[in-house]
Amino acid sequence: MKSKKNFFSKRLRTVMFEKNLTQKELASLAGTKQERISEWLNGVRNPSLNSIKKLSQALNVDINYFMENVLNTEKKDISNFDINEKIDLINKNFEEKFKIHETEIKILKDKIKLLENKI
Repeated sequence: MKSKKNFFSKRLRTVMFEKNLTQKELASLAGTKQERISEWLNGVRNPSLNSIKKLSQALNVDINYFMENVLNTEKKDISNFDINEKIDLINKNFEEKFKIHETEIKILKDKIKLLENKI
């Protein structure tokens, strides 16, 4: 199967890194197989809603952490929105993108520290 990383796999990889969990450890916590975790991380397969619920419980994160991209990419008819509603929508999307970048920067900084300690 063709591998493609998606929003879910990026989010899953990020939270696993933050919690210092291996695929095997997460599989045990979420009641699934390590192979399934690998498929999700590599974008080979998408998890069911039930699996996402189990993962969010195992990782102690809100289920919306994995679902926000789905919710934010729905096409919305904003033609009837007033200017404040449009600004709120833009701010919400901006804040979400900023949070993702902030987490990615933290991961990179942590990796740099690890590499510096090995030198």
